[in-house]
Amino acid sequence: MSEDVDACTLAGTAIVANAMTADRARAGHDESSGRAGRASHDVHAGHAAAAQRIGLLFDRHHERLYRLARRMLADAEEARDLLQDVFLRAASAPARLPAADDECAAWLVRCMVNACRDRRRRRVVRDRAAAALAAAARAASAARERRSADDGVVARATVDAALAGMPARRRAVIVLHELEERGVDEIAALLGIARVTVRWHLAAGRRELRARLGAGEERNR
Repeated sequence: MSEDVDACTLAGTAIVANAMTADRARAGHDESSGRAGRASHDVHAGHAAAAQRIGLLFDRHHERLYRLARRMLADAEEARDLLQDVFLRAASAPARLPAADDECAAWLVRCMVNACRDRRRRRVVRDRAAAALAAAARAASAARERRSADDGVVARATVDAALAGMPARRRAVIVLHELEERGVDEIAALLGIARVTVRWHLAAGRRELRARLGAGEERNR
């Protein structure tokens, strides 16, 4: 927590420094434009007083505002960002700050609460969008898997139908060679037929399978 407070203090110092730099720039512009004298001095003094007041308000309230943001957002980095945003808003338009210190503290708290609500709403929208994208990706993946499984079922059914329509010997040759991965010589010995007959049945059976599978693909398009 001490590191967070130190970071917030550095941010507050930067805010006040930026406000004072802007004040000096405005005063210098007034003088270079010929509006020197008492009016320019008063304007510069007013800006310096506003910057000093922002610094005092930061010193008094930044720890409480940081804790508020940290509890509302549960994120130290976002809490520091919003703390800086709130005081930058105050420094950019010091006339909006209430005159009384207690009213000014309440104004800062309201600004912080509103900033936290806006940040939480944006976070919810971002998380919902991310969840929707993830759900869409999961659905697409599941659809691809279903299509792949369906294609496999169709292919197996087509092959089974093609085998069922073949003569018994040709079906046996195809099953032994293509599914059980037996060689031509072994199939010839098992079935008691010549090797050339085995090759003939293989060629004819493959043609029938290609024709059946090709017709199935055309129906699915």
